[in-house]
Amino acid sequence: MHRQDLLPDSETLAVELRDGVTGVVRSRKTLVKGTDYRINYMQGVVILTTPLSSSSSASGVASSIADTQYLVVQYEFTPAASSGDDYALAGAAQSWINDHISIGATAVGEDVDGEKTTLLGANARLQADENSFIEAEVMRSEGTGSSSWVSLDGGLTFVEDSVAKRIDPAYAIRVAAETDLEGLGLDGRVGASVEKRQAGFAATGSSTKYDQLLVSTFADIAITESTTASATVDIADQGAQGYTRAYGAEVEHQLSPDLTLRGGINHIDIASTSQNGRRTDLGLGIAYVLNEDLEVSAYGRKTVDKVGTLTDADRVGVGIDYRINDALSLEGEVSYGSTGVGGLIGLVHQPTADERNYIGYRVNAPDSASLASSARTGLVVGTERKVNEIVALHSEAIYNTFDRNRTLTQTYGITLTPDEFWTLNGAFERGTIYDKNDEDLQRTALSLGAGYVSDGLTGTVRGEVRDEKSTTGAKDGQSYLFGSSMSWRTDDDWRLIGSFDALLSQYNNKAILDGDYVEASIGYAYRPVDNERFNALARYTFLYDLPGVQQVTANGSANGPAQRSHIFSIDGNYDINEWLTVGAKYGARIGEISENRDPSGWTRSSAHLGIIRVDAEVAKDWDILLEARAMALPEAKTLDLGALAAVYYSVDDHVKVGVGYNFAGFSDDLRDLERDHQGIFFNIMAKY
Repeated sequence: MHRQDLLPDSETLAVELRDGVTGVVRSRKTLVKGTDYRINYMQGVVILTTPLSSSSSASGVASSIADTQYLVVQYEFTPAASSGDDYALAGAAQSWINDHISIGATAVGEDVDGEKTTLLGANARLQADENSFIEAEVMRSEGTGSSSWVSLDGGLTFVEDSVAKRIDPAYAIRVAAETDLEGLGLDGRVGASVEKRQAGFAATGSSTKYDQLLVSTFADIAITESTTASATVDIADQGAQGYTRAYGAEVEHQLSPDLTLRGGINHIDIASTSQNGRRTDLGLGIAYVLNEDLEVSAYGRKTVDKVGTLTDADRVGVGIDYRINDALSLEGEVSYGSTGVGGLIGLVHQPTADERNYIGYRVNAPDSASLASSARTGLVVGTERKVNEIVALHSEAIYNTFDRNRTLTQTYGITLTPDEFWTLNGAFERGTIYDKNDEDLQRTALSLGAGYVSDGLTGTVRGEVRDEKSTTGAKDGQSYLFGSSMSWRTDDDWRLIGSFDALLSQYNNKAILDGDYVEASIGYAYRPVDNERFNALARYTFLYDLPGVQQVTANGSANGPAQRSHIFSIDGNYDINEWLTVGAKYGARIGEISENRDPSGWTRSSAHLGIIRVDAEVAKDWDILLEARAMALPEAKTLDLGALAAVYYSVDDHVKVGVGYNFAGFSDDLRDLERDHQGIFFNIMAKY
């Protein structure tokens, strides 16, 4: 992905199937972590369980343009530079008034580097049943939104899809309807959608640069038991920037149980800065099932009318789909036409439920009307194998050839589960990009990890090494990560907890820049089983934080001071009765800070923190929190006093929400050296 150092579990991955001419999204499938993909948050790497091809088959026998698959990823990341005041808020609500009417609302607000964006929306749906409905949505955006980044080579290089600039609010409206045709005595379904966006409309991960009108309609009708007909209309109009219109119709007739005939017509009308013209194509296809294992097909397409700069789409081709045996299947196609040779071949071998091997190769013949990438060929080879109940292996190699760049990426991994307590895993990745206009870049990453779980002890340890080398060395970078955590229940009342994290990096122009970060912590918690009125935690933390020029510090701000500190704290709570709890905390920091990266610039920095708090239930489901705070800085010879107040509401037995105000400028986290914490805050707490 474009960013590194991602916020864990903030990602949403989806595969979108978009019309190859208009770019309209035809379908969207959200991927499931662990089932459809694996992710490395530190490296910003996503590994799909199965490869994603660059395109799918053409949508009709008369169409020369295949719909294109896109992997769309949205995520939060730790930026290389941040004001510390950035925020993102979002909420949505949906309610069914009755069995036929639903209404909803959406609100999104964010402030990134001083650029504020708000998005408000309302929607409604009216349905007669599950098969017939009409829905509408209106949205209003204000601000520029955020840029999206597009990669054609699996994430090795990116191009920014910049946002549109607009001062005034912009609107988007969408209306869609679908219904079956049973009321007319027909077996079929029709539908249409119309979407209009103003220039400057910005939603999450997208921005509309020009006024845009998107229209999509379809009809699928069974004329007889053996004959079906379908028709589509797709329009993408961007005003002065041009338009794209595609019209198609197709009839399919089953001559016999084994023989199927298809015929269709497709018309494209394009007016843009790169292409202008109209084209009409006719197509004819035939498919024959020889037996339960073998199907063959053939098709022909002819451009019968053309005006403008569009190329002809003449093409003939043959195809085969063959199940060799219960474990092996083969599919292939070869064609020749106006734009050259095209073809695909794919082989899948799955001898058992625990083993799967796959290979695929595609040659795409270009079409001047297509919005798809410039990819011409692509090869994917991979294998997955569960050796036994202990060992599972995977490997994959992807090779793509582009007009400008060629890429090769290889991935190897192993997972070991020797018993019910241990899990061991390792992965190795290597990728190379060959750039005709810039220096080549080679990326290598190795990660190892282990986990242990038992009744009284849990622990994890992981290590990662990443290296990037370029031809001249200008893009070289290395990063080393080690992390571990542990929880040990020494007896029923006491628990020992600890963690150790280290990050050493040397990078040029990356999200993680030169810097060192080491944090080690150990604590002892007391919570008696037979008396829950009192609980306490004592903790020691060592922190060494030497941020780079743009590296994010431990408290989330950029360009903050470096520090090396020893921090000790003890915290306790006591329940006086069912509605009143009192508590206290003492913390001390002994260390040094530096306002720059000069090794001789370290100065002594120590602090003492004291907090007394009261937590009271004032009404059913309502609580108040009051704190008195004091922080002493011996080197500065200052004593700061402050207070904190908050109100909480218990939504249910598991969720509590609250709002409060911190009257003190300092934080109760002694790692935090900033003095900018005065102000309002919101909290959401969950317990299980």
